[in-house]
Amino acid sequence: MVKEWHTAFPTSSHLFFMIHCQDNVRDYLSKSGVALDVREKVLRLLFGADSTAVSNCAAVFLSNGDFLNDLH
Repeated sequence: MVKEWHTAFPTSSHLFFMIHCQDNVRDYLSKSGVALDVREKVLRLLFGADSTAVSNCAAVFLSNGDFLNDLH
């Protein structure tokens, strides 16, 4: 999918990088044996519309981090 996005938006390096990071996180969580529902929630918290990756607010970043800390 990264290749397709890069072809469609060749000058958008940030978009390309975020998709690449999301794919890497998804692969890592899958290979690590993380349950599907947890993987989906982590990906949503990191890369969703109101996510840590796009947050300009420390409160959003910290609240998303609380969930990630609970996984250990």
